[in-house]
Amino acid sequence: MKISRSYLASLFALVLSLAVFATGCRTSPQVRDHWWQLWRPAKPTTASIYPEDQILPPPPDIVDAQPLGQIQMLPLETPVPPEITPPEPAPIRVEPRGIVSELKTVYFDYDSAMLTSEARAMLENNAQWLLQHPGIQIQIEGHCDERGTIEYNYNLGQRRANSVKEYLLSKGIDPGTIHTISYGEERPVDPGHDAGAWKKNRRTQFLIY
Repeated sequence: MKISRSYLASLFALVLSLAVFATGCRTSPQVRDHWWQLWRPAKPTTASIYPEDQILPPPPDIVDAQPLGQIQMLPLETPVPPEITPPEPAPIRVEPRGIVSELKTVYFDYDSAMLTSEARAMLENNAQWLLQHPGIQIQIEGHCDERGTIEYNYNLGQRRANSVKEYLLSKGIDPGTIHTISYGEERPVDPGHDAGAWKKNRRTQFLIY
């Protein structure tokens, strides 16, 4: 088989070109980079993704940002409290004018709020006088001796005042004119510490207004 001279010359020129190219790649980074760019695939571009004839949607509206110091803070609404009508003050009770001799003091047995026969007789006279003086306000004060606790004597004094009030109501006295209060053992009429003093202190007495 015979090879023509022109074929050999072309083959030699190709080998020489490859040798020169390989030598340049070993010596020059620019040539290597250029050679790498020749065969590596190109990056996608916007034009390749979005064709020219396609209309992109407009960007969303963006509110102009303001520095934090320039933003006007709206004041918070302060809740208005509902109007509260103040309660009417309690009527001021007139100072009592004192004890009148016609209204007799009623005495009780030890640790008792029951009316004795002597106490009922006193209250009968008191009721008659009150019926003859309509409109007079009275205060019935319940008292105890010093025996017993303060709390117990306070309740006992109130029960004694209530017993007297119920009896007067049964005799027709206007309930709007009768007021009761208990002082327990706090206001003894006799400061002694014997049976005689205790008997005087177990009582209800009357004040008028």
